[in-house]
Amino acid sequence: MRPDNAPALNRSEAAPAPGRGVSTSRRLSARLIDLVLVSVVSYTASNIASVVLLDSVDWDVYRAFAAVLGIAVALGSIGYFIACDHLVGYTLGKRLLGVQIVQRSGCCPTLRQSFIRNAFLLPMYVGAAAGSVSLLTTAGADSLATTVTGLAAGGAISLLGTITTIGIGVYLLITIHSSPEDRGLHDTKSDTIVTARSPIGTPALTPARN
Repeated sequence: MRPDNAPALNRSEAAPAPGRGVSTSRRLSARLIDLVLVSVVSYTASNIASVVLLDSVDWDVYRAFAAVLGIAVALGSIGYFIACDHLVGYTLGKRLLGVQIVQRSGCCPTLRQSFIRNAFLLPMYVGAAAGSVSLLTTAGADSLATTVTGLAAGGAISLLGTITTIGIGVYLLITIHSSPEDRGLHDTKSDTIVTARSPIGTPALTPARN
């Protein structure tokens, strides 16, 4: 019986039993595609905000808006990975390379399972959000030194978060490569399976009708 909050896949597209899964290089490529897409969207949004606001508002207002935008982008980025895996079983990168995440029953992962699978991204995006918060804490600062110190601290936290995520990601790749079933630690902890499904050019999976 599938959990009530887990979208089901069509019966004809149920997941196979665990066996040899998707290769490490294919999974890594799908993840990199997603990270590039998220970065491009974030960079584009930030630059549009800069062009629109920088010349029309004072520095403190712009800095506050940039901080809120940075936090929203960080939350939206991690939300993208969690929501996509939970709702349809794949992100855009996975869809392009024919990779799909399922439970053993063939259903899409539950929200909890999806969160566990993508938790290694949290340090990077939480760090980015903390870096954005530093913009708020320096608003109205009386001295340049205070502003620079605050921004440097935010940048250091963001960098540390990114390095942490990269380190965890490398470890997860090692666990995938060394597993007979090509399942990483995040796969086993979330009890999910990565399968070669839904390549680009085929109909997308839809929730099964009751």
